[in-house]
This record gives sequence, structure tokens and C-alpha cells, in this order.
Amino acid sequence: MVQHKNLEDELCFSCGKNSNSTLFKDFYDTTSATEFKTRFNNDNSLHQKLVANNFDYKKLWTRETAFNDFLASSGIPINTLYSIKKPLKK
Repeated sequence: MVQHKNLEDELCFSCGKNSNSTLFKDFYDTTSATEFKTRFNNDNSLHQKLVANNFDYKKLWTRETAFNDFLASSGIPINTLYSIKKPLKK
């Protein structure tokens, strides 16, 4: 079973891309993970970029092991999520 542990892997899955390099090229015409992350974080039209790349938010973090691994690597106890009563604000 392939584990997806970072945002780039999740974006690949959610956009139907075959690899991170395809994701990087299709989003920002780059092969550098560092440049991709920088441009992604600073993108003022990210919604348009996601739509153009067929992003399906319903697929993001849908694989339980990937989400649990992300929480663990970020130091977020799973019980914290269950204690949230209000929706997170943007």
C-alpha cells in the first residue's frame, strides 16, 4: 500500500496526476519541489489553479492512514479533532 504523507502527494491524488513532477509542471511549469511549494503558498489565484487541474476536494486526505500519518508528523493528537465543536474559520 502506498502511503501519501505530504500535501504534494495528496494534491497528486486529488487532481488525478501520476506523479509529483507532473503536478509541479502542470501547476507552475517547474520541476522543483521547493519552487512549487513557494509558488503554491503565494498564489493569489489558487482556486483557479486548482479548478484548472481538476482538483476534487472530496479526495483530499480521504485515505485514513495518510491523514493519521499527517496528524502524527504534525504533533496533532487525533482526539483534538473530535473535541472541535465549531467549524474552523478561514
